[in-house]
Amino acid sequence: MQRAEMGRRGEEAAARYLEETLGWQVTERNLRIAGKEIDLVCTDGDELVFVEVRTRKAGWMQPAATTVGPRKLRRLCTAAGAYVERLRWRGNWRIDLLALTVKEEHRCTLRHIRDITGEAGP
Repeated sequence: MQRAEMGRRGEEAAARYLEETLGWQVTERNLRIAGKEIDLVCTDGDELVFVEVRTRKAGWMQPAATTVGPRKLRRLCTAAGAYVERLRWRGNWRIDLLALTVKEEHRCTLRHIRDITGEAGP
């Protein structure tokens, strides 16, 4: 499976997990704002959640959960902040990470890390 296809499938699996398992509503996919991209924008009750999805094959050198470094995190915060401003959102919001590890063609494990910035807004 090609990298782009694996990423697309990972985002689909992440959206299904968020909607079907957690009961969230996915409101935006692959949102481009402030020159950056946010994979998924969701609502978790009355909280806005920006979700970065990382998909890697099992055995890859770096696990999916460890691939968001300071630079990517700054980009996510910039994009999320611009979206919050555009919506004039006054409630709480955060950035989560969904890390998927593909073990076989149609099987994967998922790790959900909430609030990867450590400080939910506002």
